[in-house]
Amino acid sequence: LEVLQKWMLTTDQEALGLLACLIEDHAARIAPPIPREIDWSFMREYYVRCLIENPQGHFVQDRYSAARGFVRHYHRVRRHSSACAELSECRVALENLLTKGDPDLNECVITGVLEHLFQEPTAAKDFEGWKNSADFKPVYEKTIFAAETMNKILLRIDQEAPSEADKIALLLKD
Repeated sequence: LEVLQKWMLTTDQEALGLLACLIEDHAARIAPPIPREIDWSFMREYYVRCLIENPQGHFVQDRYSAARGFVRHYHRVRRHSSACAELSECRVALENLLTKGDPDLNECVITGVLEHLFQEPTAAKDFEGWKNSADFKPVYEKTIFAAETMNKILLRIDQEAPSEADKIALLLKD
């Protein structure tokens, strides 16, 4: 555990990417187990850094890969009853990213993170406070609409397409 915590302090993006991959894919094999708070904060901070910097490399994740990772992280954390503080940290991290003023970063946070989070109604509920925020209400409404639309499309595809190949063909047709 001490070695992992030391590695978590490195500034080498490739090393951080490899460590994030190790934690995400093999956390159950790490002994002693990484305390959740350390695991969660490292993964959140790693994804946020990748979202901001959009690094390129073999192990480090680029912006949109980090967006998918952030979504996985959020859903993984959400499964734990003791996760309220980390879920709040994730929301604050997304708010901070959206207020940086970088249009490319904002587009990635909205389309790469929020739209996918909001496809899960329980996760979308976590962000309902944004409806009352002058800064985040437009993002919330746009994202809820996009997520609901995607859910309707996916439901239609499930209902109309008997096979996986038919589902893909139907999705590409739209």
